[in-house]
Amino acid sequence: MRLTRLLETVRLSLLRQLAQPLRLMAALAVFACAVATPALAAPAAQGTPLALVPPMGWNDWAHYQCGFTASTILYNAHALVDRGLAAAGYNTVTIDDCWMQKDRDASGNLQADPQRFPQGIESVVQSVHSLGLKFGIYEDAGYSTCAGFAGSGQPKGGGHAHFLQDASPEPPHRILGVGTGIFSGLARLVRCPDLGARLRAALARRQ
Repeated sequence: MRLTRLLETVRLSLLRQLAQPLRLMAALAVFACAVATPALAAPAAQGTPLALVPPMGWNDWAHYQCGFTASTILYNAHALVDRGLAAAGYNTVTIDDCWMQKDRDASGNLQADPQRFPQGIESVVQSVHSLGLKFGIYEDAGYSTCAGFAGSGQPKGGGHAHFLQDASPEPPHRILGVGTGIFSGLARLVRCPDLGARLRAALARRQ
């Protein structure tokens, strides 16, 4: 019943937003997914209950694709709070592809695009968290992302993969060290399930 009331509240809230110039296409898509979620979640194989709903909020890809900046992210983060969507459960802000540079630095670290994030991504993450929101960030399990930027997998020309390095909570990995996570390329994980196991192992090392 609580989930039913929540979904009805979100539905009415979204209808009100349609009359205003707010770019929340991703939230609408996630709402449709939430409607299809059973009221009672089935237990996971290990006995841990699954979440009643998927992570819900705003993702930049549906509207902006690669045409975003730090200001874009923060504008929409504030919109989630100001329009009441965060209070209704849409409390996650996710940066999708194109946030990083095409090449890693000399030590193999990911580099944020300085044009999009002149003050780095960490300041954006801190601002999002200060609003009471969760933060997520995209990476790809292949050697490059869908848009051709640096991925976490084994480089195309050979060498080692970067799963553990990218998941490290230690400097200089501030991007992933302030409560964020890696959203890997799902299609590649389906084709190569061993990549999923390696990524899970890398994330487990952070504990």
